Amino acid sequence: MNDLIRRVAVRQAIVPIHATTGHATTATEVNATGYSRALWVVDVGAMDAAAVIEMKVQHATATGGTFSDMTSAALTNVTSAGASKLCLIDHAVNPSYPFLKLKGTCGTARALIGAVVILYGKNGLVRDPQTNTGQVVDL
Repeated sequence: MNDLIRRVAVRQAIVPIHATTGHATTATEVNATGYSRALWVVDVGAMDAAAVIEMKVQHATATGGTFSDMTSAALTNVTSAGASKLCLIDHAVNPSYPFLKLKGTCGTARALIGAVVILYGKNGLVRDPQTNTGQVVDL
């Protein structure tokens, strides 16, 4: 599998930021047209003791369109116990809603946050037919 980079697309989702109380992260719109899955890698850095991070994936039918929340594609209540870890959100891409964003907030304190998305399931990679809902993994 020495040609993996030709089978996936890696895009910046959230520019690394030192989020402050009630601060919303700046999401980058990602076009997932032609891909069947998206894996969001959220890099949670140092966090104040009272920090809580919330992240959710949103999708739209067109670039710059109206984004709505996806079902089963969110991180909730990531506390300082989740500091200095990677959190993953993996979900199917609805071909009717291929434009994606990862929207997040940091409530009550400060945290370092950044994220990328890996789009896959194209050019010969076949997704697992048993996995048709989102899943969240905390590393």
